[in-house]
Amino acid sequence: LTETYLSLRKLENEVLRCSTDQISMDMEGIIQVSIGQFYGIEINDFAVTVAKTALWIAESQMMKETEDVVHMSLDLRQHHRRQRPATGLGKRGVKA
Repeated sequence: LTETYLSLRKLENEVLRCSTDQISMDMEGIIQVSIGQFYGIEINDFAVTVAKTALWIAESQMMKETEDVVHMSLDLRQHHRRQRPATGLGKRGVKA
């Protein structure tokens, strides 16, 4: 899950990098890929927790990279407010 998320966010950042001059100063909703869109299945509760943590760390890293691309500070909390609330699916599933 983490590698897929990172790959998609890097691709998204590359698109932003190529169109930086066309982006308006309103950065609301500029990030379209979110960890709330990723699901996985895991039996081990510890592995579920590790997967969630890895996704949160990856999200933070990619947010920083996006800030470097658009040359402005982005609020991770604002990004989370626009996304669906994160919930765990228990022992059999991982939802970031």
